[in-house]
Order: sequence, then C-alpha cells, then structure tokens
Amino acid sequence: MYPKAMGRPAASAASESVIVPDRASAAQVPELPAQPDDINHGTTTSTGTSGDSAMASSPSDQPEVRILDVGCGFGGLLFGLLPHTRPQDLICGLEIRLKVSDYVRLRILAERRRGMEGADRLGVIRTNAMKYLPAFVRPGQLTKLFICFPDPHFKRKTHPRRIVSPSLATDYAHLLAPGGRLYTVTDVGPLCGWMSQHLDGHPAFRRLDEEELAREQDPCVDVMRGSTEESSKARREGRGAWVTVHERRGGHEAREVAREMAEARDGAGFWDADRGGYLGVAGGV
Repeated sequence: MYPKAMGRPAASAASESVIVPDRASAAQVPELPAQPDDINHGTTTSTGTSGDSAMASSPSDQPEVRILDVGCGFGGLLFGLLPHTRPQDLICGLEIRLKVSDYVRLRILAERRRGMEGADRLGVIRTNAMKYLPAFVRPGQLTKLFICFPDPHFKRKTHPRRIVSPSLATDYAHLLAPGGRLYTVTDVGPLCGWMSQHLDGHPAFRRLDEEELAREQDPCVDVMRGSTEESSKARREGRGAWVTVHERRGGHEAREVAREMAEARDGAGFWDADRGGYLGVAGGV
C-alpha cells in the first residue's frame, strides 16, 4: 500500500504550498512566511500546472485553510475528509518528510487532472509543525485540527518531542476558533493517555465524551478510523485505535475554567483569553 520508491524530489519553499511545482534544490532550507497572510492559498487551488493562481492577490479575497492535518503522512485523511466538509473550506496537510510531502503533492495533482471533485481544495506544505505552525495559521483561523497516529516517542528522554504538550496545546488553542475541534487518534494506549492528560488539563479545551460523540455521529471520527494509511495498517494487524475529540472553549468560558484551575493550584497562574495562553504569575507563558 505504501509507496516504496518515490525518487529524490526537490524541496520547495515552505512559504508556498508544495502543490506548486516550481522547486529549488533539495538542500535548500525551507523559508518561512513573515506572517500567515503572506501565504497565497490560491496556489493550492489552482487547477493549472504552472502554480499561477487565478484568484485575487489580496489576502482578504483569498480562501482560507479551515481544516489542518498535522503530520498528514500520505494524505489519506485529506481525501477522506472531502465529502464531509464545506465546499468553501480548504484542507491542508503539514508533513516534515520531503519524499512523503512530495508524494502527496503528486497525488493531489493527479486527482485534479482526473477531475476529482474537491481536489482543488487540497494542499500540502512541507514544514516542521512543532516549530513553525503559528507562521502558517492565523489565530482563530481553524475549525478542525487533526493529529493522526503521531510518533509515540516511547523513550522517556524523547517525550518532549511528542506532538502534544502543554505549550503545543496552547498553540493549538490559539489557532482554533471557539467551538473548533482538535481530533487525535493513535494505536498506542500510553500515548493516548499522554495526549488526553495534557488536553484535558488545558483550560481552553473541553473533551467530548463517548455519549456526545455517539449522539452527534461526527463523520470525521469515522474518517480518522478508516481513511488513513496508518489506521488501515493497524486494522490489518489487529490493533485498536483510541480517538479523542476536544472542543475549543470560548474566551469567557476558558477564563472561568482557568480561574478554577488556578485556585486549585494555589494561584499558580491565570488564563489570558486574548493570547490564548496560560500565563504564570510573573507573566511568562
């Protein structure tokens, strides 16, 4: 199922979607946009092969990415989400591996040439999301954020490299709009517990229990369990998958929850709803 040999594709600048075929040397370090509005998302929806966008160049006139897959792998989730999302929402995957991101790029271009409906709404960017995610997304821009089968980093000394941590949870909260959702899925039980611990303990997030998920029948949950390459592999090997869904609280509600948490911690800090972060008594993040 997984591609074995995809050659050695060249890298593109991180300020542009990897959908754009104009690429520089593979040794070039990807550049970062000065701000999210500098990214021309029109390049990810151009049906041509030149990378030129027919959309207006003004940031306010461009479509925006509302759904983000962090660590998109081979792009299975991107395609699986298409029937369950609004036509005006762009879906973007972030992937750090050069060959894998280039595979997704070629896959999207191939589906566009075949005339697949909605393929012009898909894009992929090669970057390190743990370091540079805020450079690509404005605060409150996202409605859905997915973290599917992340690297478990089993060794204790590598736990700081995990994709969910207190500081990263604050970044995710900062980028999600109130009511937006953060989805996680893994086939590693201890990792599920780790991610749940940090997200449940963050005042900006409220976890949806099994009863709520069953009542809503969120189609994104089924897509996570069945449309990704990792989920198919886990199913073939007889391994289960743990899914969690956390909803972004609004500023007022998050502030009240943070106050309760601060009181439980003897006033160790307070919640800054404007910055979307938990601040210590000295004002540090």
